[in-house]
Amino acid sequence: MQSHDTALATVELRSPLGLITAAALFTALAFGLVVPKIAGAALLLLGGISLVWLTVRRGWNLRGLHASERVLSVAATAYVAIIFLGWLWHGLDPAAGQGLGRHARLLLILPLFLFLRQVRDLAPFWWHGIAAGTLIAGAHAWWFLLTGQVGEFEHRAGGATNPIYFGGVALLMAFMLLPRIGARELPAWQRWLAAAGVLAGVSASLLSGSRGAWVAALPLLMLYAVVFGHRVGARWRFGLPLAFVVATVALNLLPQVNMDERLLDVSRELVSSLSGRAGPGGVSERIEMWRVTVEVLSQRPWLGPGASAFQAAIAEAVAAGEVQTELLAYRHPHNQFLSAMLYAGLPGLFGLLLLFALPLRRFWLLGQSSLESTVHLAWSGMAAIGMLAVMSMSESIFERNIGVVWFTLLLGTILALVVSERRRELARAGPRKSTLSVILIVRNEADRVRRCLDSVHGWADEIIVLDSGSHDDTLAICRQYTDRVEATDWPGFGLQKQRALDRAGCDWVLSVDADEALD
Repeated sequence: MQSHDTALATVELRSPLGLITAAALFTALAFGLVVPKIAGAALLLLGGISLVWLTVRRGWNLRGLHASERVLSVAATAYVAIIFLGWLWHGLDPAAGQGLGRHARLLLILPLFLFLRQVRDLAPFWWHGIAAGTLIAGAHAWWFLLTGQVGEFEHRAGGATNPIYFGGVALLMAFMLLPRIGARELPAWQRWLAAAGVLAGVSASLLSGSRGAWVAALPLLMLYAVVFGHRVGARWRFGLPLAFVVATVALNLLPQVNMDERLLDVSRELVSSLSGRAGPGGVSERIEMWRVTVEVLSQRPWLGPGASAFQAAIAEAVAAGEVQTELLAYRHPHNQFLSAMLYAGLPGLFGLLLLFALPLRRFWLLGQSSLESTVHLAWSGMAAIGMLAVMSMSESIFERNIGVVWFTLLLGTILALVVSERRRELARAGPRKSTLSVILIVRNEADRVRRCLDSVHGWADEIIVLDSGSHDDTLAICRQYTDRVEATDWPGFGLQKQRALDRAGCDWVLSVDADEALD
């Protein structure tokens, strides 16, 4: 595909920039769970490359994007802006100031999306990175257990971070690979690699003892049956989720895996907390923190009390003998939705919900496509949003650097790849029985015609544009997409449309306006 303009030039994979980008992405996915700081370093490298490239190429214009892409591209920016305004409103709260620095990394989602969508053939590095990441995480977890290693969380495998993120992200990667096991269009070795990756990722998650992410497992299995139900037979539609459950249960029966004991701990702690006898344990502590936080938020729900209000409320509750003294060690409520309300009240909660909901809607719509690679990437996006949203219920993911790193890296990359793969699949579609002409009449449409042309470029057999006296950059933009651009007078709407129609030479003709775009 030829570059549309200097601002949106395609980055070839074999170019130095393309190779560096692919290597950074693969390295982050493959080793980010076991090698300290490598995921963060890769994110900063990709973010830096994106910022420089977009600035040099003048690629910051969002008008060329589809309307839904523009909205979700600014979702992260809007959320960070809300958190920033909350910080100002609460008098430059020191606790919020520290959190604001972590939240600011979410701003890299936009440049990552705008840059990576222009890198050709990047998807294989994504999939190989995900497969390698699960295999390496699984191998690390078994090594940690079988060699008797003891870490900060005793015998729970935590990789380069802690068991919550190690187990949660490993499980997420396993779910991303799940549909590839039954993808008949893939070579056999890639399907077997995906199967091995799923088993390794599940093993790593079980050996980490991380429980929160598993809450998303059943809903994601049901979602798989819906998304891929019309693409695969009943054997894969229902057999693959069933096989996933059987493999998980079988792994859990191994004497080295104690996830069943940790799940029993959850039930015991829930019963104790509900009966008013909260004891030690992660679940009991979270319930107490959530109760204290809700009480504080109930007094100032609209704009929140500020991030420092949490520790102050915990200290007060401890002094009154209402909660365990162990809670004094925590600086956030281990729930991202409550944390957002502490920072900025209901606007903070609304911004966070949009940050999850808008990409999820986009991925769901693309998941209805007939393009195989696009659907698999859209599934990855749905799995990522679902898993991270569930983890956010028992962990303030944006209060830890590693949580922000994985959210930003995964969301920005998937959003970009699903666009580039859709474009590639449309351009490489097999020969059609009929040909298609797209006709367009324009005048001074520079602010919106690019989005229209971008939506049909690469799969229409010819694009015909008639311009009736533009004084802006309309002609220059149109000529970047097609050489069938003519400058004419204006004889009237009907006659101009007929002129364009007369020049069409394909079996079918699609007439579009400059403010329209195909999704």
